[in-house]
Amino acid sequence: GLAKVGFTAGNQSLDVRYSLNDSARIQALIQELEAAGVDVIVTHAAAVLRSVQAKRNVPLVYHLSADPVSLGLAAELSKPQNDATGITLMGAELNGKRLDLLREIMPASRTIAVIYNPLHGGEHLERAWVESRAQALNFAVAYRPAADRPALDQVLAATAANPPDAILLLSDGFLQAERKPVMEFAARLRIPVFANWAVFAESGALFSYGPRIPETTQRVAVYVDRILNGAKAADLPIERPTLFELVINLDTATRLGLTLPATVIARADRVIE
Repeated sequence: GLAKVGFTAGNQSLDVRYSLNDSARIQALIQELEAAGVDVIVTHAAAVLRSVQAKRNVPLVYHLSADPVSLGLAAELSKPQNDATGITLMGAELNGKRLDLLREIMPASRTIAVIYNPLHGGEHLERAWVESRAQALNFAVAYRPAADRPALDQVLAATAANPPDAILLLSDGFLQAERKPVMEFAARLRIPVFANWAVFAESGALFSYGPRIPETTQRVAVYVDRILNGAKAADLPIERPTLFELVINLDTATRLGLTLPATVIARADRVIE
């Protein structure tokens, strides 16, 4: 992303720090970066909230899957706060499209288990869109919250006791990290999974529909460039994705004994065979 906006190895340097999933370390890491003389800080995923709230003297750009307004990072997307702005992957309304795709692929499907992280900012928006479209399509939905691995294990056990026709994952960093046990579970019970991001289809989900993650990540560099050229973070609205992709896993479809409509395959941006 930085290369696309004109940066080269000779005119910029990246100073990287890792919180190692310990949010208590973030304040100290920011102080280290400021002492090193950085001009802007970039942060990602679970580190975003603590980074925005931390005491600092330089602007911050973030990339996250949650809703910044729900997290209290902005009054609205056009009004970022705390000298920080960036990119959100949140597109709750896309859940309607995902349910439409499921109905097109599996016309006889009626029941869906929705697995989600209740601590992920904006999940209430996603569930509202699921509920609205599910009612229109006559889907019965069971919501299964899981914020850690023990809770996820319990959710999978409950799902096994009453198997749905399909599982919808409301994607976030936690479920991405724990996607392997979910996919192995679904494969054993022959339950199709669908989700937001391509990494899930690549890992065995029947399909994914959502933002193109590499492109959204590279958009962070545009914000960095603007700030380094004098823009204020507060004047840069938080951006939502504009590029989306449908990824279909035909290998999974074959394993499930599903024949996908040619019209759906033709619309796919990528097909995994």
